[in-house]
Amino acid sequence: MASRRAPGCPPGRCPEGYFKEADTFSSMGGLSEEKLRLVKFIEHWAHHNDEHGGRFKEAAAEADGMGVGGAAEELRRAAAESDKVSRHLLKALKILGEVGG
Repeated sequence: MASRRAPGCPPGRCPEGYFKEADTFSSMGGLSEEKLRLVKFIEHWAHHNDEHGGRFKEAAAEADGMGVGGAAEELRRAAAESDKVSRHLLKALKILGEVGG
């Protein structure tokens, strides 16, 4: 299966291979309507979170260019935390996929 990007998730902003795995869950058969709804929410949150993380990295570069390295460092830390959130969301999706129905 080829890697897919979520709408609005520019190349290089999403964790490598993230959407290749995550997007398969909402297309899985056999999930109850309630679980499918939860999967869709988590996928949405992950996509949206990745957009923010990418913007934090861009803003860090801008802050560096303005000579405010302290702000740039905090923005890089925010981006790293955003990446952690995405990994937790992916883990939640995997668990939901393993549990099924």
